[in-house]
Amino acid sequence: MAGFAAQLIAALEEAEAAAAAPKPAVQLAEAGWSKLQFDFPVVSAEELTALAAEYADGKRTQVSARFLQVLREAAVAPPPGAGDAPAPSSSAAPDGDAAASATANAELAPLYQRLYAAAVLGALRSCLEAPDPSAAAQLAGLAPQAADLAAQGGGVLEEALEAGAAGTSGSEAAPQIERELRASRQEDDDSVEYELLEPAAALPEQQQRPAAGSGVHATAAGQGGAALPSAADLPELLAQLAGHLSYHCISDAAAWRELRLMQCLAGCLATARRDRAPVELEAALPALLDALAIPGGGGGGGSNSSNSSKQDAAAAAAAAELALSVAVTLAGQVSSPGARRHLWAAVHARLLPVAAAQLEAAQVSLARAARASADAPLSLQQLYAVALPCQLLYFYVLEAPRVGGSSSGGSSTQLQEAFLKGGLLRALVLLFCQLGAEPGAEPLRCALLLACGAAQPLAEWAAAVPGFAAAVATPMLAPGGASALHGALWRLLLGGGGGELAALLGDAEPADKVPGLYQALQLMADLQAVSRRPTPLWGGDMEAALRTLGGTLRTRYGRPRQEAEAAAAGGAGNAAAIAAADAAEEAKKLGRPAEEQAPLLAARRAAQLQPACLKLVKDLLHARRGGGGAGKHD
Repeated sequence: MAGFAAQLIAALEEAEAAAAAPKPAVQLAEAGWSKLQFDFPVVSAEELTALAAEYADGKRTQVSARFLQVLREAAVAPPPGAGDAPAPSSSAAPDGDAAASATANAELAPLYQRLYAAAVLGALRSCLEAPDPSAAAQLAGLAPQAADLAAQGGGVLEEALEAGAAGTSGSEAAPQIERELRASRQEDDDSVEYELLEPAAALPEQQQRPAAGSGVHATAAGQGGAALPSAADLPELLAQLAGHLSYHCISDAAAWRELRLMQCLAGCLATARRDRAPVELEAALPALLDALAIPGGGGGGGSNSSNSSKQDAAAAAAAAELALSVAVTLAGQVSSPGARRHLWAAVHARLLPVAAAQLEAAQVSLARAARASADAPLSLQQLYAVALPCQLLYFYVLEAPRVGGSSSGGSSTQLQEAFLKGGLLRALVLLFCQLGAEPGAEPLRCALLLACGAAQPLAEWAAAVPGFAAAVATPMLAPGGASALHGALWRLLLGGGGGELAALLGDAEPADKVPGLYQALQLMADLQAVSRRPTPLWGGDMEAALRTLGGTLRTRYGRPRQEAEAAAAGGAGNAAAIAAADAAEEAKKLGRPAEEQAPLLAARRAAQLQPACLKLVKDLLHARRGGGGAGKHD
């Protein structure tokens, strides 16, 4: 007997030691996941931490509607003692256990926030990276469940009773329905959950089939299981998941740093940029912008020197850069008019202040660096910080006439207000005065030129800024400079005539000048498309220059292909003759020294660009004769 007692004591001590020993992180995470599938979960801090780490590391990606709802409610729990406590009533005494549980949940609110953020972003990134069917299956927990739809079948009695009370149904079965409803509301000894004594397969088919629901989920449930969402449901499910991104629920700065949430969000945006159909992600774009729009706008840091303020400023700058980057990428990918209008509206409502703050911060930083050292070289990061918002503004100005209509008042007035009241024009002009002659500042030059070409008051405002005239007259923008096109267009916009631009277009030889001419024609076409001036941009001298350029392009750079087509008339076939001519040209190029290959490459590039250049020349001449703005050229 003594030996048995000793063994029992040893077993109890061993069990206590095992219970006191730390559990593996995998076991803690699984326990936390299981508990969070129910209301009022009792989860330890260790379980929440382990589960958040699994989501942050990508080891767990599954989510469900119940899981996210429980996390949301716990993440926004008020701190202990905050708010007004409910007054005790005579009918219900305060529950001490419930109060203690609420206090414990409030103390765990930061951990719930971390888990909430890691789960939403981890699942979103995993779904964006996975194939559509796999992503839809992964988000099946967000779709309506068959059990929920079947439970809605119990509301048929209530609906019938309400219809009878309202006099909308003259059925004689109303009293019977009322009796059934009252009987269903009466609790008895059988009103508890029970287990079937027989297997489900032994039950009649009528008892196996759940109550009638609505939709595909209920239909599939009646066939033996809940229907998985299809790839067609994926945009809606992604939008629903992205809707959980909220600054008020994910406001712990330490969580973003320790769980690498910003890197995860950057991965989501990078995946969205690589998506073959970015239009499908339009529904999630507002939610992503909500998550990125940290209070303060993004762009520049504040004057507070505390570590927390510096971290917040860095996070805001990173969020602004991510928002601008994904918008610029979408602007280059979406092509349908509806999608571009949707993106333009998002830029107008949400991203113009971010772009203005980014440009202003870059201008202040460059001015500070210039005062410290006049010869300090520009870094690639500084040029990128300027180029990114400028590319977005170019898209914004180019799409404004299509969104605002063809009238001269609507889009032009809206554009002026956006650039003048928001500080965009001021930042662009000051940056142009600082960087206008830099080789890497082409996006800045194009954005400012297009904005001023769209509205004459903007050009007049820019010309009145001290230092602007000197920036336009720099050698780089003068005739013969690397950016002579911009100088010629500025002199045209400011009333200096188009003679310089006409001379620039008339110089189409040698072949290495054709790429520059293509860029010039593209920029001129965009200017023509956005201009709402009462008089045409181009005069008669410009029309003559365009016609001369078109003739040069046809005769000088279209001759090899015309000869190939003529040789093909003997019966060899167009495609074969052109391919043979290209192969012969390639062999001739490879058989020559390296210094002689450059002109051949330039000639081939000019022949490739010739059709696009001729198309732009035709559009510009058509617009000059009163045919409206040029078409879309992206």
